[in-house]
Amino acid sequence: MHDVEFNSPDKERLDEALSILGAALGEIGSELEVYVIGGGAMLLSTESIRPTSDLDASAFREDAEFCAEELPGAVSEQIARVGRLLDLPMDWLNSDSRFVFEDGFIPGWLERSTVLRYEAVTIYVAGRLDLIFTKLQAMADRRS
Repeated sequence: MHDVEFNSPDKERLDEALSILGAALGEIGSELEVYVIGGGAMLLSTESIRPTSDLDASAFREDAEFCAEELPGAVSEQIARVGRLLDLPMDWLNSDSRFVFEDGFIPGWLERSTVLRYEAVTIYVAGRLDLIFTKLQAMADRRS
């Protein structure tokens, strides 16, 4: 977990960052599809006002399949650029939680997600059941 919080920990601030990222990736001819979990996913899916420091991408789509790898370099560069522009952490969108995808999700996870589009960025927000599941997974991993 990062020590720095979004300046304005609300959905509008996160939407703004994703909109700018989507436009920036579109300008360079790149696209990003990610499955997000954690506090940032809760912000996007509800009217939660709980602060979060980042948006956890557990997996991204590459060649029609989701995979648990680091985000591509060109994408990470644009994420950092948006971070500098909006005074957010450089890794406000990151793949640090990809281990959760590697551990496996409950069948039907993609169908339960909410899809949000920001030009060249498509966000699959984990459904409520999957958010609870991933939080329990993370808690169990910390205790191991």
